[in-house]
Amino acid sequence: MAIAAGVRPGDEAVRMSLPAPIERAAVLVNPQAGLTKADSRGLERVLAGRGFVAEAGSPEELRRFVGEVYREGIGVVCVCGGDGTLGRLATALVGDPAPGDIPAIAPIGGGTMNTIARSLGLGTTMPAAALEQLLRGGTRVKRVARCTIRVDAEGAESRLGFMFGAGVPARFLRLYEQGDRLGALRAARVLVELVGSASIGGSAVRELFAPVAGEVAIDGVDTGLGRISMVYAAVIDDIGLGFRPTPRAPFESARFEILAADARPADLIKALPRLRFGDGIGGDPWVDVCAESAAVRLQDPMEYMIDGDVEPPVRKLRLSTGPSFELHLAAG
Repeated sequence: MAIAAGVRPGDEAVRMSLPAPIERAAVLVNPQAGLTKADSRGLERVLAGRGFVAEAGSPEELRRFVGEVYREGIGVVCVCGGDGTLGRLATALVGDPAPGDIPAIAPIGGGTMNTIARSLGLGTTMPAAALEQLLRGGTRVKRVARCTIRVDAEGAESRLGFMFGAGVPARFLRLYEQGDRLGALRAARVLVELVGSASIGGSAVRELFAPVAGEVAIDGVDTGLGRISMVYAAVIDDIGLGFRPTPRAPFESARFEILAADARPADLIKALPRLRFGDGIGGDPWVDVCAESAAVRLQDPMEYMIDGDVEPPVRKLRLSTGPSFELHLAAG
């Protein structure tokens, strides 16, 4: 699948002009986000005929939804779902470009974490309330432009996302997803358990940080890493629970911030205060730069994630700056 480049250029770090009321919108509902039919009907009542609401839980349904968006000339697509839904929608919107402008994306909550939307400025994760604010426009709506990260993994189609992680980030998500009730409390509990495991040299944290022989090149320059335990790249600063490992990302217009390391548990624990306050991780053993591209080559396959979706292990990954999108957010 080919992904178009340069969908909506602009300065991603600058707030857009004051939003006017939205005339027509489409609402994409991820049925796996846990919303009921009554929730969908509530969104339809708020929309009041100014567009349509549709569920899309499969790639085929998402393609049909995007086709309808273009046929109806919809200017804003509201997303009722989690982090993964945003990246999948962005990918679908530019996968088969239609004549005219690419619609803006407006996350309205509905996921278990909503990390991307919160980092960008979403003030409420109640979908109906967020949709109502967006439709009214005005000072309680924030508009930003942000580029994406294009991820090309061997054997997989290209995808766009706002966060990428291999090794530690993907393994952490696997542990997180083993809980019955997902959300911030579950994520915090996993983090506390791992810190406790690190203090006694437990097997859980050793498996989380298990390195793989390989190399990382950023903007064509080899980083010198011979082993890799983690790679993380983002165009947002917040990774969840208030931790900000990529604080420079929001100020970049066409680059992402990337971290790479053969880090030990003690290295990450030592860096937690800096991550919590967004001071940048920096220093040995971390590589921390802003870039337009990165290539990861591994001796053994490693799991990776895009916007919270964990993907099967691969040996080769390439990251590059993807197209930019205008994003509308109900600031609360």
